[in-house]
Amino acid sequence: MRPKKIFCILVSCMLLCMAALPEHTAAADPTLIAIQAFYTGGTLEVGEAIPRDKIEVTASYSDGTTSEVKEFSMSTERVLTDGTNRVMIIYRGKVTEIYVQGKRPSSIYATYNGEMVSVGNKIGPDSLTVFLQYTDYTTKEILDYRVVNPVISKVGNQTIQIVYNNMQTTVEVYGTQAKTVSMLTAVYDGEGAPQGYAVPERDMYVTALYTDGSSERIYNYVMAPATVQNIGDNKMMVSFGGKTAEVTVKGVELTAQSIEAVYKGGSVEVGDYVDAADVTVTATYSDGSKAVVKDFQFSSDRISVVGENTIIVNYGGQSATIKVNGIPRTGASYSNAAVFTVKNNKYSAKVQVALPKRMTKDSVIGKSLKPERVSQVLGKVDGEVIDYIAFDILLADELQDDVFPLTMRIELPQKYKNKETDTYLYFTSNRKSVMAKVNVEVGKDGVMEATLFRTGTYILVNEKEIVEDDLTDPEDDYL
Repeated sequence: MRPKKIFCILVSCMLLCMAALPEHTAAADPTLIAIQAFYTGGTLEVGEAIPRDKIEVTASYSDGTTSEVKEFSMSTERVLTDGTNRVMIIYRGKVTEIYVQGKRPSSIYATYNGEMVSVGNKIGPDSLTVFLQYTDYTTKEILDYRVVNPVISKVGNQTIQIVYNNMQTTVEVYGTQAKTVSMLTAVYDGEGAPQGYAVPERDMYVTALYTDGSSERIYNYVMAPATVQNIGDNKMMVSFGGKTAEVTVKGVELTAQSIEAVYKGGSVEVGDYVDAADVTVTATYSDGSKAVVKDFQFSSDRISVVGENTIIVNYGGQSATIKVNGIPRTGASYSNAAVFTVKNNKYSAKVQVALPKRMTKDSVIGKSLKPERVSQVLGKVDGEVIDYIAFDILLADELQDDVFPLTMRIELPQKYKNKETDTYLYFTSNRKSVMAKVNVEVGKDGVMEATLFRTGTYILVNEKEIVEDDLTDPEDDYL
């Protein structure tokens, strides 16, 4: 056999072998097969946010691997009903479910632990224990209840009414005959009473000695002055039953020792802000008392990332953190919008500014300007101005300018929808020079939508573009 023929056969065999080998390709990404989710938290009150950190979501893939999922969606982020709440968990087109138990306050009940009270005195706070009961039969003690009629007004059993939100209960207290006070004593047993506040009842022991030799702790006393005036010793007078007693109360500066912050809102879009109304801050003070405070501040309340955002809450030199889930922007919603009409001498336009839920509709104000107020600045417009509507966008609270950017929608008057002309929106901060032409287009429905980056003057201009044929010959300028 000729060498050339042998060589060709060998080459052919090699090519056949190579063709028979399996083709090597890059491994494809594994396919998501399913997700599983478990809720590890406890029972929540109706309306309370479901904590995302108590939901464990696991994704399973076609290659047998699994991974923990954080950026999932929920069909609801709050407990909607008492009993079982079915919540759908969604991730990349896969759906599973969790079940969260909800509860609702159903009633309150109270016990009276004190003694008989004479007519004219009142029951003390330490003699009552009040419980809130839920639909799942759990209970908790509450302190922020209100006693409607604490003063004993008759001899014998008296029904004392106790109210909490829209629920009420009663206790029976036996009233005894009023007695004549022979002497009154008062002792303040606290370490310090906060300046500017009333002396805490629990630390003020006022005792009436009666002419029959008996005695009774008094709660229905009158104190003058009504609040602690000074830091240091305060001489105060206590009165009851026609007698008085002097007591020294040490006034101290009330300071917050710690704060606790709880977030009860849902997810917030990236770029939007946490609503302070969804945050409950409880301060523990230097005198041991606790109170819900409203004048707290955020270090930064804007949501910056999709997923978990840590928000710092500050009050009285103390700080705490809350976790808020950030979700992608879905576009402006005008369900909460500042709405106003802007006009000139002939035409008007409807303006809506979409606002975050935390802002009221009167937070942004629109005011129409007299046309001559912007006539100078319009000289810088390139086109032939046919008509214009000028208006100011203002904030009711000038310090709230961190709310920007906002989205504005303008419904144009019919004249501005003329196909032979164009409508533009200009912005100026000082009415002397046009800062910018806002880059928006008029929609088919005659509505333009623009982004607002700051307060200032906006001018809606209906103009005709200047083309070459409209320009004058430079030579015509000369005599």
